[in-house]
Amino acid sequence: MAADGLPAELDFLLDEKGVPNIYKDKLIAEDINTIGKFALLDDTRTAIRALLKDEWRFVGEADPKHRANHAACVDAWESAGARARKEREEAAEARSSKTPRTLPAQDLLGLRT
Repeated sequence: MAADGLPAELDFLLDEKGVPNIYKDKLIAEDINTIGKFALLDDTRTAIRALLKDEWRFVGEADPKHRANHAACVDAWESAGARARKEREEAAEARSSKTPRTLPAQDLLGLRT
């Protein structure tokens, strides 16, 4: 787990996309602690924006900083969806071909300790 309570892979993704810590704190509070859960928060960009604005009360559309924060979160959500799909595809392929699945480096390091 990363220092702020998120798994390293999700924390890295959010950092990479520039998602502010206040959004990360909300993910922790809502127990959204995997890329898969984050990817499945909703189905569309519009729905994710509505979640941020209406349910999580991150408002301030007129403020460019808030718009940029929302955009970073939506960008991270899209990337999480792509990563989750790729992981599911790789796992399915490994099962069907009966070959060992390749683990992400962080998972492998976790197994070694």
